[in-house]
Amino acid sequence: MIISRSFQIFSRATALARALMITLLVGITGMVQALDTQVNIFAVYAAAEEEGGTPGQFLIQRNDATTPVTVNFSVSGTAFFSDDYTTTDFTGTPGLSTATGSISFAVGVVSATITIVPVDDLELEGSEVVLIALTPSAFSSYQLGSYSSAQVVIADDDEVATISRPDNVADEDTINASVNLDGDYGRRAVYRVTWEPAAGVAPFPIKRTIRVRFHNPTPAQVGIAQLGTDYEVHHKIIGSNSSYIGCVSTPTETTGLGYKVYGHLRGETVIQVAGGSGPIPTNAQVRFGESLATYNLSASSTGNGIGTITLSTPLTQNVANNASVTVLLTSGTAPTGYAINVPYPVSETEIKVGDGNGLYVGDVFRISGNESNHYVVTQSTAVNAFGGRQIHFRRYLFDGESLGGGSGLGDEIKGVVAIDTFFLTPLSGNVAAVDIPVPSDRIEFSITPKRNDASGPEGAETVTMTMDKSVNYAIKDPTSSTVIIADADVSVSVSQTTSAQRPSTSGKFLVTLTGGPFPEGKNVDVRYVVSGTATSGVDYVPLDGLLVIPGGASSGEIEVKPKDLGTAGTQTVTVTLLNSYDYVLSGSAGAGTNASATLNISDSAGRVSIAASTNDAIEGTIPTSSFFTITLQRTAAGPINVNYSISGSAAASRYHALGPIVISGTTATLTVTPRDNNIADGTQGVIVTLLPGDGYLLSSSLPVTATVRIRDDEPSADGANADKPTPGTINSGSSSGGCGLGSGLATLLGFGLFALLAFRRRTT
Repeated sequence: MIISRSFQIFSRATALARALMITLLVGITGMVQALDTQVNIFAVYAAAEEEGGTPGQFLIQRNDATTPVTVNFSVSGTAFFSDDYTTTDFTGTPGLSTATGSISFAVGVVSATITIVPVDDLELEGSEVVLIALTPSAFSSYQLGSYSSAQVVIADDDEVATISRPDNVADEDTINASVNLDGDYGRRAVYRVTWEPAAGVAPFPIKRTIRVRFHNPTPAQVGIAQLGTDYEVHHKIIGSNSSYIGCVSTPTETTGLGYKVYGHLRGETVIQVAGGSGPIPTNAQVRFGESLATYNLSASSTGNGIGTITLSTPLTQNVANNASVTVLLTSGTAPTGYAINVPYPVSETEIKVGDGNGLYVGDVFRISGNESNHYVVTQSTAVNAFGGRQIHFRRYLFDGESLGGGSGLGDEIKGVVAIDTFFLTPLSGNVAAVDIPVPSDRIEFSITPKRNDASGPEGAETVTMTMDKSVNYAIKDPTSSTVIIADADVSVSVSQTTSAQRPSTSGKFLVTLTGGPFPEGKNVDVRYVVSGTATSGVDYVPLDGLLVIPGGASSGEIEVKPKDLGTAGTQTVTVTLLNSYDYVLSGSAGAGTNASATLNISDSAGRVSIAASTNDAIEGTIPTSSFFTITLQRTAAGPINVNYSISGSAAASRYHALGPIVISGTTATLTVTPRDNNIADGTQGVIVTLLPGDGYLLSSSLPVTATVRIRDDEPSADGANADKPTPGTINSGSSSGGCGLGSGLATLLGFGLFALLAFRRRTT
């Protein structure tokens, strides 16, 4: 019994030990599995938006799903639970940005999500962040992976950015622009981006960064301007419409608004001075710098060579800091060494500026020559009616993606220093990113064309700027806008080449591109308006006001087709070219305007033809003339002038000049009278060809070309004498058969030679 009892106790102990061992083994196995389980968190939708309620989403993921596990996390950031976002995946405290939560994974489940739903409030606050960080397990049920935290950014829509184009045309031209230009740049086009609170949202100053991109295709495309080759981009950060720069109106606006830093401004009477050798008496007079303007004093407090003097009359000039002060006395020795004493040391936050035309709160400037420090105006007070202002400012610094506020001046200002408000925009490729400080609420991007680009004639080109989305504000459609750069490489002129004549002879204008042609694929539209005494649609076929000159061509024609009205008298058609972004009008540079031309539409008096006399003109002491007869088959009354050209083998020096052809009736004569030049010219011809003109048509059935011959009276090439005809008579003999003494002598010599040969035969 004792043995049996002992065995039972032993058996129970063994079973208990076995159970404990199994439990221990299961626990160890679980711990090993826990050590192998890693969890990570990702922001799969990292951009949430108030506009439209676009949610953000986190994904928590584990690499082992064989056991259940609960993963803990903490919430932080700048977004407040309930105020800025809601979620059903954890519980937070309204109005706080911090919270805690957990996600439970069942066996077989490897991932879970946390959704952040933005609250579309009416509070201007910029972007806000929800940050979730996984926390370690208290019982080592999981390990944190490489990605233990993530964030969702909630984009604000309570401020809206709008793009506009105060000036939508840039111009390479230096004459046609309505403003002056500076350097190698033409008239600028301007984009303006303005931020305004959404409806129902109270204004609140926030910092922003704007990103814009400029369409710059590679390879280059016809009609699209190339960044850096055709234009540069400048920008101006402002806080008031009054600061708008727009197109350039004075050379000083290349760098800013013309402002300079001074010690004292026009209109002031209390002047700070220092450095004097003694006090300035009240009865003294003073001058400032190189100016000869003299001022009387009403008060002086300069006992130790430093202090203030009060002028009897206000300053009529701006005076530089450190400018010399000359003291004038009628008797005694005047103190010396005085200078204007308005120090602008490092960290100064207030300066006086003059010579400009507007510097307001929110405007950004820098001191000329120092591009590293930028300042934003926080207060601006007019000192006089001549542009003088006293401005308060602060330096702003770039601090990563945010803007940190600096103190004041980064460098001491001495003397007269210019202020720059117009900056070359930094670009990364075709993208510009510019930080906008508080309290600025707009920025202007200027498209500045290069006048001396090497592209040659290219016609008008476009520049398209597009705003990128931002988490700090919404952007309003349209999000992109296009401006034009007008080309000035080509000038266009028009001239009349032929007049029109009823019933069917067209008149023509020639439009010429000087400096062209434009490249292949760049067709140029030349637009024009029509005026004159002729009526469109009645006297001629209507013109549409557009001439298209294809790329590669240097000219084109405008044809005026008359209508057959019988007789309507002479009427005019005038074509006047219109301005274009593709070219400038000829003469706009001061060389005489060729932007318009006029042609006539005239009645036809009939058709003209020409015939030559059958008699030749002959040289001589008293020459024999010949003539052309021009015949008009009349259909209308009135004299006409007939145009003609002269050609032929006879030089113009061999005959007297031919006169005009004027037909009053039905015929006219053109006389050819030779000159007795004592040169053996032989027989030569004078050819007259009728040409088109006003008031007539060329015959289609009778000759319009004829020839008169001029015969010589000099010895021929073989030394024989030429015939000397009786003055006033016409010799109609053939030139091949010989004539007069010359031919008779030749015959006589021939017979004599024949007789001599016959005699020699007989004697032999």
